[in-house]
Amino acid sequence: MWQGVFNDTKPNQLPVIIDSGLAYSYLPSEIVLPYVRQFTAPVGRFGKQYWAPCDAAVPKFGVTIGGKTLYLDAKDLLQQGVSQIQDYRGTPIKLCLIAMADTFPNGPFVLGGVFLNNFVTAFDVGNAEMRFYTRK
Repeated sequence: MWQGVFNDTKPNQLPVIIDSGLAYSYLPSEIVLPYVRQFTAPVGRFGKQYWAPCDAAVPKFGVTIGGKTLYLDAKDLLQQGVSQIQDYRGTPIKLCLIAMADTFPNGPFVLGGVFLNNFVTAFDVGNAEMRFYTRK
């Protein structure tokens, strides 16, 4: 799907921007939709954002980089501080924001602050690389 857009990307890879200035992750629908459907409680969609009850069980989500899967903490994936929306009657409902959204089919795809919060990140400018280490 993004072949030809990012010429140096192999078929099993996803071109991603690491962006510390963007809070959430923006990924293709074929990644986001199956993930949000795994929540134990109903998920609502408003625009490109997904919401779930704040006490919902959060499914595991990981990103594989260099053959190693890095898992994000559930408390980062369901944003407890972003809540309280209204239903169609104007009645307040306590929902929390799932910290990822689907974006345009060809990207750009972004791993934002929610991803970076989970890891120690090393920027190796000389080798044009980024390295990620688990915090624990």
